[in-house]
Amino acid sequence: METPPGGAVRVAGRPASAAQEIARLLFILSSLVALAVGWWLSSHETFTPKEGAGYWIGIAGGTTLLIQLAYPLRKRVKFMRRLGSAPTWFRLHMVLGIVGPLLILYHSSYSLGAPNSNVTLTAMLVVAVSGIIGRYFYGKVHNGLYGAHANLQDLLEDATSLLSVIEHDTGGTGGAVAARLTSFGERMLTPSRSVFAALGKVLWLSFAMPFARQNVLRAVHEAIEHNAPRMNWSNRDRRAHYAAAKPHVHAYFDAVSKASGLAFYDRLFSMWHLLHMPLYFLLIVTGIIHVISVHLY
Repeated sequence: METPPGGAVRVAGRPASAAQEIARLLFILSSLVALAVGWWLSSHETFTPKEGAGYWIGIAGGTTLLIQLAYPLRKRVKFMRRLGSAPTWFRLHMVLGIVGPLLILYHSSYSLGAPNSNVTLTAMLVVAVSGIIGRYFYGKVHNGLYGAHANLQDLLEDATSLLSVIEHDTGGTGGAVAARLTSFGERMLTPSRSVFAALGKVLWLSFAMPFARQNVLRAVHEAIEHNAPRMNWSNRDRRAHYAAAKPHVHAYFDAVSKASGLAFYDRLFSMWHLLHMPLYFLLIVTGIIHVISVHLY
């Protein structure tokens, strides 16, 4: 974000680096390729789940899913907190959450089998989908993939500090633009009585924000044109002031959007967490039963 002569603008959070984004995209692409290759192998009956490579891939997949348990244990077992950083453990947890199900799909040859196998496979797919949903909620309430939990007060301070910066960019509007921005922010940040009301506000915000942003940018442009003769600004100066104001207006609306959705997604993330852990333990139990039944019968 460009900082104007009037003062610095603090931006909460730490955005993901280009290297992290590239690594994430490469991992997603590799997972999709592995999924497609597994589908092709299953149609050619290259291996079976009962013996050979198919059997050992199943062992590897089950072990991978068990290793995932280390992440929640690290948060609860004191001595484990000294073993590596939380972001590293979280990154490993997410990677294994994709690799494990892929290995199990390879093991099952993308097909159904005995009833106990089908229960385990279904539980695994449910947990995998739940993990993807949880990753989405996590991104909504944290500053980046491995960042700290977003703070509503910080977001509001960011938005408030931008009001005076935008006034400076325009040469002064007597508070008119700031009042328009504040009015929009107050409407969007009014506490919702229920999760459904909060959802409605988030959906409405995604529809209303582009129109409100364009209206504010139009008011900014008009204010700059109005102040130009008094400030003795050339056409180049006018364009420079508008170029400075535009990202600050966008940043204000982004802060309001993040703050408005934070409480909603935070509540959803908490609800998801209460559901995801029992599903994971159900997967472990069904997996153990599956392994025992296969080796006994």
